[in-house]
Parts: sequence; structure tokens; C-alpha cells
Amino acid sequence: MAIKERKEDEKKRRKDLILQAAITLIQQKGFENTTMDDIAQQAELSKGTLYLYFADKSNIHYAIKKKALILLNETLQSILQKDYNGATMIKEMLSSLFDLIEKNKAFTQAMMLYEHNVKADLTHGIEEQECYDLQTELMMLILRSVQIGLVDGSMKSDVPPKILTIIIINQITGILTLILSPSPKKQKILAEYNHSVTQLMEVFLNNLLNINE
Repeated sequence: MAIKERKEDEKKRRKDLILQAAITLIQQKGFENTTMDDIAQQAELSKGTLYLYFADKSNIHYAIKKKALILLNETLQSILQKDYNGATMIKEMLSSLFDLIEKNKAFTQAMMLYEHNVKADLTHGIEEQECYDLQTELMMLILRSVQIGLVDGSMKSDVPPKILTIIIINQITGILTLILSPSPKKQKILAEYNHSVTQLMEVFLNNLLNINE
């Protein structure tokens, strides 16, 4: 292996190490309570070395978000390739999505941290654009499943597919907020009616899309 390739492999390995350290800490303490010092210590690196890879926590946020979006896109793409009707497809997609993010709070927080948490004068460059592109791809995968369902008759709606997709994504955002900052009152209501967040999303879809199975 050439020296340049070895250096690139080492750089990737160290970056993955930092991200895993950050994810572990965010799982334990939350994003706001995790410092760059904490991450450097967890990764067993000097703070100076950490800053060679990430300028600040917001850069780490984008890197974690990118990691989550890649996993989500891979999962949804695999479902889209299966021989499901549209209704089953979108339910499988959303069930897989919630399963992944419920098991990893760091992913949930990264997905939900918006631009107001980031310094206005900071340019994130490539990773920010990659996150945007991955989010767009994620939306297109959901849109495709909605289009399939409307064509095969497993879903019914007079609302245009793109508008339906935006409504579904907004609902996903709302449920992500519930996962991230659960209200005791809301959790009590869900428990009272024996509803998980996945079941809540299913009820929403059944009503929105008049799903016939």
C-alpha cells in the first residue's frame, strides 16, 4: 500500500474513532452537555488532534447526521427494491427509520439540531452539502413509495404525491421531537392507549393515505 493510501486510511480510522466517541458521549449526556474536551478524552486523543479533524461541535453534528442519513438511505433503498405494494413499503420504511433512531439518541439529536444551533458565520462546506443531498434523496425514496402505493391502489388520496411526502416528513419530524424530548404527559397518553411512536405513525398514515391492505 502506498504511503498516501496509508495516510488516508489512518485519517479515516481516526475520524471514525472520534465520531464513535462523540456518539457514545451524546448517548450518555446529550449533545449540549458534551464538550470537545470530553470527546478528545473519550477518543484518547489530544484536543489539538481533535481540532485537526473537526473545527467544533457543530462540525461533529454534521458528521453524525451524515452517518445517520447514509444508514437511513441504505435501509430505505433496500426496502424499495423488495416486492411490496406501496402501503407496505412506506410502513416498512418508517418502521425501520424509527427503529434505527430510537436505538440511537445521538442520531436522533443530530437529525433534529437545526441551523439556529450553529454559528451564523461558520461555513460547513462539503459535509453540510452532503447532508442536504442525502436528505433530498431520503425524501425522494419516500416519495417513490407513495407514488407506487397510489398507482397500485394500496393507498388513496386526492393530494399530490409530493405534498403527501412533505406532510409525512413533517410528521416524522414531530415524532422525532417526541423521542428526543418526551413530555411526561404525552408519554402517559401514549401508554394509556398502548401506542408506540411507530404505531402512532401507522395510525397517521392510515388516515392520511386511506391505506387498504
